[in-house]
Amino acid sequence: MMRCHEDGDAELFLVKLDPKENIAKVNQELNELHAEIAKWQQKMETSEKQAKKAQNMINDAQNKIAKNEDLKRDLEALEKEHPEGIYLSGALLMFAGSKSYYLYGASSNEFRDFLPNHHMQYTMMKYAREHGATTYDFGGTDNDPDKDSEHYGLWAFKKVWGTYLSEKIGEFDYVLNQPLYQLIEQVKPRLTKAKIKISRKLKTKID
Repeated sequence: MMRCHEDGDAELFLVKLDPKENIAKVNQELNELHAEIAKWQQKMETSEKQAKKAQNMINDAQNKIAKNEDLKRDLEALEKEHPEGIYLSGALLMFAGSKSYYLYGASSNEFRDFLPNHHMQYTMMKYAREHGATTYDFGGTDNDPDKDSEHYGLWAFKKVWGTYLSEKIGEFDYVLNQPLYQLIEQVKPRLTKAKIKISRKLKTKID
């Protein structure tokens, strides 16, 4: 967490993945899974009644081992390239009296199985409550969009936290110069796409 305002009205939260720490956790889980397999193999040898259940448990543990070994390889590659770790998500938490607001969040598509956004939101909520906030504003979203909507994922993420929708008056553009407004609306998406394209090219060259 980084303080963005001397009065504490704005805080920046960042979620960082530490490869070394998580490799140790994966190794521990792998050891536990191998021990679990050994336990169920022993039960298979001593009890015919539990043979089917034991085999299912062994298969489940083997699947988990395969996933953890894949994750371990990814983390080891990350440790070589970024030994200090990488940031997976971040957001600003704002305060106004007893109200707190989640603003300007962003996240990476890498290592999403670690649920960085969930960890960040939980930490921000705890921090807000510890600092006197009685409400936590999750920001805008559509009202119960269809599952095929591009906004469904955002709505579903915010919904699982036990939130309720508070409808506001909304917003609109009051156009003072129609020709200029139309020009901006046409050019703005192209500039955004060009910016993304340039950023990707620069990233590729750096990598």
